[in-house]
Amino acid sequence: MRKRAALLVFFLVCSAAAGDVGTVTIFRTIDHHRGWKPVAFCDGQRIAAMQGGKYVKMNVSAGKHTFTSNNAKTGIDLEVKPGGDYFLRVVGTTGPFNENGTFELVDAVQARQQVDRLEPLKADQVAGVCRSGAGGE
Repeated sequence: MRKRAALLVFFLVCSAAAGDVGTVTIFRTIDHHRGWKPVAFCDGQRIAAMQGGKYVKMNVSAGKHTFTSNNAKTGIDLEVKPGGDYFLRVVGTTGPFNENGTFELVDAVQARQQVDRLEPLKADQVAGVCRSGAGGE
């Protein structure tokens, strides 16, 4: 009986924690900017160097988060709601040789069609995830 009660408490805690996150997918469509890998950051934490034709999907704590690239001035603030599903596309800023990038918040239907044609970044290419703390309150 105690084992069942402990499992029930564990399940409820995990369910509550899972309800406090949204999903953010950062992606970069296939483009002709070879060698250009803008780095994506969330709340100042490095996520990954974004390659053309790749994406990274992560659970993000509910609250306000700031996503930036190499140039922190080109960031986007995103209010993540529990259970929300958000898509940020990385695009170049001023030219094909600019190492900076910026983010566009993309409609989920359109973004899913684009992401379905892309490949996920490998786990060893993802430096971190967006955690609560720095800007996720």
